[in-house]
Amino acid sequence: MVEPNDPFSALCSFISFVTNSQRLSRVGNPSPPQLSVLTALLSSSAEIEFLAFSSGAEAFSSPEFVRAIRNSSIRSLKVEAQERWPSGLTLAVSESLCPGLQQLDLSYADFSHEAIVAFGFALERCAPHVLRSIRLSDCNVASGKEFVAVLGRAREVESVYFRNVSLVEDEDLANLIERMGKLEELSLCGCAIGTRCVAAIAQQTCLSTLGLEYSPLGGPLLSELASKFRARGLKRLSLHSSEAKMAAVAPLLERTPRLSSLDLSGNQLDAATARKVGETIKNSGCAKTLRELEIGHCFPGQAAVTALFAPLSGITGLISLRMNKNNATDRGAKMALECLLPPRVEELSMSNNEITAESAGQLVKVLLRTSVISTLNLGSNMLGPEGAAAVIMALTSPGRLPIDRLDLPEGSDGDQILGSQGEPD
Repeated sequence: MVEPNDPFSALCSFISFVTNSQRLSRVGNPSPPQLSVLTALLSSSAEIEFLAFSSGAEAFSSPEFVRAIRNSSIRSLKVEAQERWPSGLTLAVSESLCPGLQQLDLSYADFSHEAIVAFGFALERCAPHVLRSIRLSDCNVASGKEFVAVLGRAREVESVYFRNVSLVEDEDLANLIERMGKLEELSLCGCAIGTRCVAAIAQQTCLSTLGLEYSPLGGPLLSELASKFRARGLKRLSLHSSEAKMAAVAPLLERTPRLSSLDLSGNQLDAATARKVGETIKNSGCAKTLRELEIGHCFPGQAAVTALFAPLSGITGLISLRMNKNNATDRGAKMALECLLPPRVEELSMSNNEITAESAGQLVKVLLRTSVISTLNLGSNMLGPEGAAAVIMALTSPGRLPIDRLDLPEGSDGDQILGSQGEPD
């Protein structure tokens, strides 16, 4: 890791890197002496695997640095920022891409027409068949069609993450997906998805991860996706806050029998639909493979929660369950807890569910049978002093590993568990 505070420590980090780590990480905004050291390192014969800038792209305003990074052997480049880049910096970053680059992660970049052209030339220079992963978050592009045409040159890409990329419409996304025939991971967060894009996604056969968070799917689009979906090996599916009509989720689950992670948070399920989803999970085969389930803010109350979990009780082996803000009450909570898989439970998040001390016994059984749980969130419930005390006693039992994140109802005195581990989230 290179994150120097002065030229001397920069030089020490440089020597340590060359002799050991082969990895640069989280470089902030380097001062001129630090940038000189970094430029020298990039110009050396060291084989660099990963370079990440944690607070912007200012270093790319140095022509010497741009030339050094372009001629380096970096395999993964990540430039994070807290605010929009000037388009000139986007142009400089584009011109710095090196031939062996396999992973590219840019956020808040502003792609002018000139930057798009430079980005296209850079991809050609990078050998598009080498690039495997592209991640673009909250970017502005002057032309969605031009931008997608440029990205489409990297036909061997296996992982694409788009989040709120401006002016990239349904047809643009469809054209991009169709050009990339070997996609394994696809996330279109907050994107303008329509019928063309859905049809292109459905034809991908190698997908293992699909994220359509905050994309307005609705019922007809999700039904169309389900009817044509070909990636039966899909393992991770997120429809978080996608306005998905849950009646269309069940047919999609029938086509994904190997699913290990499912996120339906932020979509409303009534009792009848919830039961249909639960029965589909049970009968489709993914009841045996499902390990992570996120259903926060999905249900209007206890009836829908119990309807989902009733078919799954004692069948699934969940090791992570996140179901905040569902008003599950004790009955819904108990039924959900029966779907967990001790001793491997790693995360349990059930805040804002009107849970009382009545559920504490079932909670304690789960906690006593697992020693690896790292996250427990029971905040904004009604456990009371006795219920909270029972949970605390289970968490402090002999042989337990420390818990990383803990949230109990206010006044439960959970700080005694965390000790030196930090404050609860």
